[in-house]
Formats: sequence, structure tokens, C-alpha cells
Amino acid sequence: MKNDKEHDFVMMLLFAIIISMRDCGENVTETLHQAIVEYASRKQSMDSMSSIEIQHDSSEYCYGIRGLADYLGVSAPTAQKYVNSGLLDSAIRKVGRKYSFLKAKVDEAFKKQ
Repeated sequence: MKNDKEHDFVMMLLFAIIISMRDCGENVTETLHQAIVEYASRKQSMDSMSSIEIQHDSSEYCYGIRGLADYLGVSAPTAQKYVNSGLLDSAIRKVGRKYSFLKAKVDEAFKKQ
């Protein structure tokens, strides 16, 4: 599809057709209308759920061992020791050789200890 609006429109039509075929009542246009309204409400609730789950700002992360060390106020070798010990496993995202740490999870890991 060219963009999300076209994709949403096609999905809405398919959903409406499936619902109207299922119901096969006398009022096909009313059934189509109800199906479109139902699809729109489902899509809106799904969009709001996905936006709640994924809202990590770049300021919520520190990048690299040096960034972690600066955030924690320790030296780079000490930060590396924390990473190697497994203390920060829940906070780590590693892409290739580059680490990124979710600051909230780093704080949580140190609060537990």
C-alpha cells in the first residue's frame, strides 16, 4: 500500500464485507455501516494500546559503556563490570557492538540490590 490511510481504508472495507456476508440480513447497508463503526472503534483502541506500550524517548536511554558510566557517575571499567556481572541484563539492548541501556531499568536494578 502507498500509505497507512489507504491500508486502513482497504482493511475497513474488507472487515465490513466479511461482517455483512456473515449477517446476510435484509439491511445490508445498515450492517455495513455497523461493521465500519465497529472496525473504526477496534482500530482506535488498538492504536491507543500500541502508543501506550511503545513510548521510549531517546532521553530515556544512555548509549554505550561510557554513557552508562556517565549516567551512574562511575568509571568506564566499573560500568563494564556491572554489565559483565549480569546485574543490568534487563536494561540492556545490544545491537552489534553498541549497547543501549534503558535508564528506568538501570535504576530499578540498583534499587533491588
